[in-house]
Amino acid sequence: MAKGLTDEIVARIERAGLKIVSMRRMRLDRGLAEELYSVHRGKDFFGRLVEHVLSGEVVVMLV
Repeated sequence: MAKGLTDEIVARIERAGLKIVSMRRMRLDRGLAEELYSVHRGKDFFGRLVEHVLSGEVVVMLV
């Protein structure tokens, strides 16, 4: 997650009247990343998309 963006994203979710039930930082493994973006499998950007999400931590939220 790009530095400083987490707080802004959380604020926008809450301003929209939604509640964040759970939130944690994690690194995805390749299998999970490919499953997450499986709707894009076969498209020319699929590999770059997966590599990008694998490049660092993500923030997972249950909203």
